[in-house]
Amino acid sequence: MLIKNLRMENFRNFDFESVEFSENVNIFYGKNGQGKTNLLEAVNYFTNGKSCRNNMKEKDVVKFGKENFSLAAEFELKKEGKSTRNVYEKIDFKSKKSIYINGQPVEKLSDILGLIDTVLFMPNDIAYVTGAPANRRNYIDSFLSKNRPGYFKLLASYIYVIKQKNNILKEKKNKEQLDIYNEKLFEYGSKICEIRENFIKVFSEYVRKIYSDISESNENLEFIYKPCIDKYFDKDEFMKVLEENKEKEIIFGSSHKGPHRDDVSIIMSGKPAKFFASQGQLRSIVLAMKIAEAEIIKDTKGEYPIMLLDDVFSELDSQRREFLLKNLSGKQVIITITNADISKNFADAKYFEIEKGKIIKK
Repeated sequence: MLIKNLRMENFRNFDFESVEFSENVNIFYGKNGQGKTNLLEAVNYFTNGKSCRNNMKEKDVVKFGKENFSLAAEFELKKEGKSTRNVYEKIDFKSKKSIYINGQPVEKLSDILGLIDTVLFMPNDIAYVTGAPANRRNYIDSFLSKNRPGYFKLLASYIYVIKQKNNILKEKKNKEQLDIYNEKLFEYGSKICEIRENFIKVFSEYVRKIYSDISESNENLEFIYKPCIDKYFDKDEFMKVLEENKEKEIIFGSSHKGPHRDDVSIIMSGKPAKFFASQGQLRSIVLAMKIAEAEIIKDTKGEYPIMLLDDVFSELDSQRREFLLKNLSGKQVIITITNADISKNFADAKYFEIEKGKIIKK
């Protein structure tokens, strides 16, 4: 999978900029605050139709003083791992967001999920390891929504039911309907848990092997799914747990049990990584997770995703840099750095300088 070109208008600090990408390594360098991360955000927009930054709304990415933004890009996709086809995707925001694929409007945001694959590595990604369970759930759900057919719709159905149930709990009215919503929570929730658990088993194996290479087999890494309801597959047990927590939920006005409270334990050499991993180990774990994403996509879809790396080299020591460089071979990569010192590592790279929202090809 390749991104061939990108056009941005009134996006973040970009006025009107266009880029032609190399199919190998693309390096964007410049001082902090010039727009390097904004460029990666723009490319990533085409994977799920929204910003990769938390809690960002469409109006938040419009250039200051403007009323709308537009993004357009052309991609080259392999069909069944052999022949190629070009896809032109356009995202406009005026009073609302509109997405077009090859000139045709997209009815639902979910329709673009899984079409364009990217893997984004950002410095704050260690929150997947050290942060709250919601960080790990969101990471899993985002990957599955883009790579597992039907998962996004299943998750959306579950979230809708949770919201409806929470409304009843907050208003403390129509409490007789709670049993009806709990039935639906089992219907959707048990399927979500099953898909998550199966994915984590596969993902853990990929990450374990990659992390072993990074750490030179000195440490073992394991991901373990921790469902909020242990026997999520057993309807009687699922409903029993919800019933036991009904009064507590009514008092607090929110749902306390279900897949929306699941977690994933990341265990490094027998200990919780979030408490015992050093900064270097945390970066290695996230690096292994991102490379695992790319390998899973390659194994399931027949081609690598586009790799988006934000200031990644400043976060890695020389050993981890060398490992990353080795694993970028054969992939299209877009890297941001604060200076051009790293250029000696890329013989076939294409270079761009970003200054005050202007992109200058070097």
